[in-house]
Amino acid sequence: MAARTSTRPGNAEASRERLIDSAISLFGEHGYAATGIGAICERAGIAKTALYHHFGSKEGLLAEVIEQFETLWIERLQKRVYLQPGVEDRIEALLRSWLEISRESPHLWRLPLVAHLEQAGNSERVRNALRKVWKRAEEAIVQGIEDTIGRPLPDLDLVAGTLVSGMQTLVLRQATHPDPVRLERELAELAQTLKLAVWIRLPYELQCAIHSLGEPQEATTLS
Repeated sequence: MAARTSTRPGNAEASRERLIDSAISLFGEHGYAATGIGAICERAGIAKTALYHHFGSKEGLLAEVIEQFETLWIERLQKRVYLQPGVEDRIEALLRSWLEISRESPHLWRLPLVAHLEQAGNSERVRNALRKVWKRAEEAIVQGIEDTIGRPLPDLDLVAGTLVSGMQTLVLRQATHPDPVRLERELAELAQTLKLAVWIRLPYELQCAIHSLGEPQEATTLS
């Protein structure tokens, strides 16, 4: 039998976090539909009433899980990428780090996929949570590029969207059909596409100034 949870504020917050952690693991391992409330509460060691108290429903818990995923995933990426000095280095670090985190914590990329396939068509709350995830991811990428270049560029949200979509496809393909050789080629191709996308958005005078120092593909190494 699951343990009862105290209603004291400190214990309530701890029980909430344990439920989220349990749901992250179970949703990622088994999917949303195949994971029962009882299994989540049992793993968390918390009574079912606590889940309803904190989230209202299993669907509400899923929406919270997606937001928790967003924070964990984006923060981990940012910590690794911001160590790099230039746009080219940051793009390559972002792709590599995304792949590494997907391998280290596979539930972090499975969760949005599970939520999209199983619940996004049925739940406005889940759809909103997913929209927030991708919007924040794209905003973080745009900010990283602009911080490195030192100026805003047009339509960087499209560059960020291309990166997010490309990495989702790449990670999914590698999860189902691992191919290290193809993976390296795809990473290189995606990185080159993104570098060129940034390059063509630079002001012409800056392109000319940078071009005198090297090839266009080297331009984005400058901060």
